[in-house]
Amino acid sequence: MRAAFAELESHGYLVRRRKRYANGRFVTTLELYDTPGHALPDVVPTKKSLKPTPRGEVLYRHWDENGLLLYVGVTNRATSRERAHAKVSPWMEFWVETTYEQHPSRASVEAAEAAAILDEQPLFNVAGNDDPEAPRRLRRYLAERNRLDLLLPKVPA
Repeated sequence: MRAAFAELESHGYLVRRRKRYANGRFVTTLELYDTPGHALPDVVPTKKSLKPTPRGEVLYRHWDENGLLLYVGVTNRATSRERAHAKVSPWMEFWVETTYEQHPSRASVEAAEAAAILDEQPLFNVAGNDDPEAPRRLRRYLAERNRLDLLLPKVPA
C-alpha cells in the first residue's frame, strides 16, 4: 500500500495532510484525485502539524490559523527543513499547518515553487515575489499582530 500511495503522490494524484489536534493526537488524511497535478484546495488549518515525513522532492506550504499562506518552499528533506525554519524564520510563530505536494524531480518542484509564489503570493517569500503590493500586505499582517518588529533586520549580538 505504501508503494502504491507513494506512486500516486509522485504523479500528483494524492495529497497528504498531517494535523495535530488540541488533544495531542495526530491525524494524516490522504486526498485522492482522478486527475494528476491537482492543485491543493483552500486550507483551513486547525492546529500545528506533526513534523513532516514526506520523502523525495516536495513543495511545501506553511499556513497560518486563518488559512493564509505564509511561505512556499521546496526540499528533499522535509523534517530538517522544518526544523531550520523553526530556528531562523520569525514568521514560524504564526504557522499552524503545512501541506505537501510530491514531485518527481528537482526541476519539476522548483518550477512548481516559482509558479506558486507568483500565483499565490505568500506573505513571507521574498525571492520570486515581485508583487509591488507584497510589502504593504506584509506590513498590514504584522501590524494586526502587533509584530512590526519582524520587519527590522536582525543585528548580531
